[in-house]
Order: sequence, then structure tokens, then C-alpha cells
Amino acid sequence: QRISLENPQLMAHVDESVKLFSAASTIGVLADAVVRRFRDLVGYDRVMVYRFDPDGHGKIIAEARDPRLDSLLGHHYPSTDIPQRAPATVGDPEAASAFLREVAPPPIATTAPVVTPTVAAPPAVRAPSRPRWAQRASARDLTAAYPEAAARRSMEGRVVLDCLIGADLAIRCRATSETPGGYGFAAAALRVAQKYRAQPTMEDGRPAAGERTTIAISFKPG
Repeated sequence: QRISLENPQLMAHVDESVKLFSAASTIGVLADAVVRRFRDLVGYDRVMVYRFDPDGHGKIIAEARDPRLDSLLGHHYPSTDIPQRAPATVGDPEAASAFLREVAPPPIATTAPVVTPTVAAPPAVRAPSRPRWAQRASARDLTAAYPEAAARRSMEGRVVLDCLIGADLAIRCRATSETPGGYGFAAAALRVAQKYRAQPTMEDGRPAAGERTTIAISFKPG
């Protein structure tokens, strides 16, 4: 539910948000908290966080949305689809502030006093890293898991999984997008994910257990 500027719960919402942000141990956890708390505050149908690569291409790494909308989590967008100044604002608070003033809707008139809370900056968050795989699903695994309903129609499918690496280096996943829906591709991808095993350390050397990663699994008729 949207929180009005006149609502006395605003400061409580801000305080709780700062605590969540400060407790975040990874960029993924921080981004998830940011989109959820910001959507609670402004009431938008969808709030997303992008991660930009050096070429300006963006990937959606966190999303809070109205349940009626399809998920865009994990989708990639070329730099041509993103306002040119948006990636340039990363790490530059003044540029980000100027960009937001340009793209934001006009402010809503209110008689409530303006409150400027003073909060501590959140701790530095580790940059994301990718797992190194000791074992992946094979082409035979994909063929064995191919949904029968889709195979009868020679349909292709793609599923994006959000996965947590366990202490045993196996992954526990949930499907965040399924294209097309209704043919069992998500369930098939979750079965395929059981074949994955991570190596003990990520690409940057830190322990893999407890880290999250995104896996895209594509199914194509044989």
C-alpha cells in the first residue's frame, strides 16, 4: 500500500528501510530490498534495479511488481533501449540526482512539512561474482526433461532461474520467468538444475556456499 507524505508512518518506513539496506550482505540482497521498499513508498506498478556492463547494456537484477504484470527479472536490454544518461549516473550522486529530476513525474502538492531524515550510509556491498561449475546439465539431461506437451508441438522454451548455492554446493532454485508459459518448461528447468554443482569458490575466490546466481535454461526440440 502506498504511503503518503502526510502519513505518520513515513519515518518508520524510512527507518526500517535503512536497517534492511544496512544489513544487506550482497548486491542482490540490497537490490531486492530497495525495489520492495521503494514500491511500498511510491506505489508504482513496477520498480526495477538494473546492473550495467562497461558497454552500457543493462540487466534487471531485482524487481518488485504488481502480480498482474509479467516478470522481467533477469532480462537483458541493449544500451540503445536505455536512456543514454542512465548508465552514466552510476557512482555519481550529482548526475543521478539531475537525471531523476528530468525523468521523474511532477511532485504532488502537499501541505505536510518537509522532513529530511539524517541516516547513516549503508556499508559497502561486495561486487557480484559468478560461480565456477564443477558439473552442469548435459544435452541428454535437457532432452530427458523436455516437457511432453511442448515436444508434441515442437516448441522452444526458455526459463530463468534464481538459485542459491547450498553448503553441499548443489543449487536450490525458483523460476523467475518462463517463456512460453503453460507447457511445463519451468518444472523441467528445475529438474535440470538438480544436475548442477558449484566448485567451492566463486570466480573472485570467495566461498560459493550461500551465494546466489541466475541461470537461463533453453529447451529446443531435437
